Amino acid sequence: MKYLDGDWLEAKVLIDKLDTNSFGVAELKVEIEKKITEAEEVDDLLDYFMPTP
Repeated sequence: MKYLDGDWLEAKVLIDKLDTNSFGVAELKVEIEKKITEAEEVDDLLDYFMPTP
């Protein structure tokens, strides 16, 4: 549910507790990590265009 809600960090915490040998878990883990990386890149881009004083 955290994945579907877009709560990537909480989804990562939860999926890290699962066995990656289970069907679909490894693929979902990769997807969650990809979403977190994308969000960090957007955050960095916003920081670049709107630096804090």
